[in-house]
Amino acid sequence: MQKFILYIILVQMPWRLDANIINNNINKINFLEEGTCNCGCDLDREKVGTSAWYLLHEIVKHGDDEYEHAFRTLMHTLSVLYPCKECRAHIKEYIGTHRVEMSEQWMCDFHNDVNVRLGKPIFNCTI
Repeated sequence: MQKFILYIILVQMPWRLDANIINNNINKINFLEEGTCNCGCDLDREKVGTSAWYLLHEIVKHGDDEYEHAFRTLMHTLSVLYPCKECRAHIKEYIGTHRVEMSEQWMCDFHNDVNVRLGKPIFNCTI
């Protein structure tokens, strides 16, 4: 329960915390081990991925520039908390080499990078 409360505090109020603070504190907790879900269920990577992409695309589609910092914090937090270990590593790698921007173009480029890794079709990012 304490881990869940800290998660809510750190993630639900990202505009008040620096991404490094979140990463350092979450790393100490170890929510998920070896890419498995600790909720008593098997992780459905396809379902989690589809849901995450939907959420991220909607955030950038409807987001205001004033929330740019919160979006960057969210992406850094996903690189620590995403329930798939391999995907977390890919998120961390991508945001380490591509400055996070809350834009449809950035999200499309990120999504295509993942699709290339997975052998899935890429989307036309001309927006």
